[in-house]
Amino acid sequence: MSAALGSSPPRLLAAWMVMATLCMASPTAHAQDAYGCIEDLSDAQVRERLSFIERSFARTERRGRAWYWGYWSLMLGIAVAESIITSQEHREVGRVNGAVAAAGASVVVLTLTTQPFLGAFGTRRLSRHAEATPEQRREKLRYATHLLERAASQELLLTSWLAHGSAWAYSIVTGTLMAARYHAPLRATIGYVAGIFITEPRLLSQPMAQVHDFERYRGDICGAPYESPDQATRYQLSLRTAPGGLAFALSF
Repeated sequence: MSAALGSSPPRLLAAWMVMATLCMASPTAHAQDAYGCIEDLSDAQVRERLSFIERSFARTERRGRAWYWGYWSLMLGIAVAESIITSQEHREVGRVNGAVAAAGASVVVLTLTTQPFLGAFGTRRLSRHAEATPEQRREKLRYATHLLERAASQELLLTSWLAHGSAWAYSIVTGTLMAARYHAPLRATIGYVAGIFITEPRLLSQPMAQVHDFERYRGDICGAPYESPDQATRYQLSLRTAPGGLAFALSF
């Protein structure tokens, strides 16, 4: 299916919006089913695949915990500090600014508490499952595969455009509120940059090992040929000349 768009401003804007939407979409896996052949694996193959998943989580456990607890502690500290400052502030602008900051940090703390970073705690979860018999090992492999998949999905979500956009939206709303309603330039400046300054380093430093390990694991589990997402073509976008200007052609 293809569509061509002329070079008029509305159409160009629509084209760029489509391009941005496609770029922000979560990557679609093209690998084979990670669960389909577990029943057909020998006990030696089950052990091998279990070992791969256990090494994946063990490799990122220390860094993942440092990242998780470090960010969790930082946001909890901000929430507590801003709550104390708000309770002692007599001016409305100070109370509102503190309440907004405390609320934003509290939401992050609540999210991290209710959805722990699986890359940091996968080893502990796997250790709870018995593997004394072949059937126990096979059942553990099913659970381990599911855990690795969940960890990969979580890492993608936490670094997706939604995570970046949330930080930017929060900062823009906070800064605009301080500037437009309370005419407080210093607080507005801090509001514009604080959320981005805190969130972006977290996104850039987050461990992503389970994303790559799950793609590799899913491609090798049954020993079949594997087409990675980088090799698969989902969309084709071309730019060409057209009467009156340029035209975009989108094929999918």
